[in-house]
Amino acid sequence: MFAYLLDTNTFGYIANGFSPSARAEYLKLETDGISKICISVITEADIRYELSWGAISARRRAAIENLLLKVDILPWDSEAAAAYGQARAALRKQGLTVEGMDLLIAAHAASTGAILVTRDSIFSSIAELANISSIVDWANDIAAS
Repeated sequence: MFAYLLDTNTFGYIANGFSPSARAEYLKLETDGISKICISVITEADIRYELSWGAISARRRAAIENLLLKVDILPWDSEAAAAYGQARAALRKQGLTVEGMDLLIAAHAASTGAILVTRDSIFSSIAELANISSIVDWANDIAAS
């Protein structure tokens, strides 16, 4: 079984249809029988914040809630905490800092051995230090900003 851990932006691209490529990859893997598509509870927290904070249309809210029902939400555990501590220390030794939520998601991918699905280039630059096994970008149809 292959586990794919969606970061917050990728989750949004799929739920809201901003990336037809990411949505197509999700739909293909959702039913292949060998893939597990998941998010970190950290991502869920970020999504719940956005739902509570922003003025979101009923249609968009329904799309987000529907996708939350379909993905596995991984709990934060001691293995994730250990991976976070190791990654943060390794980055600090190199003089690097990473946004807090991003590092928590990276550590969760590392602790579970999941393939991290992201468009964010910071993950590629810290993958080795954070012990992220693999990174893919499903949203390759979105222009670089």
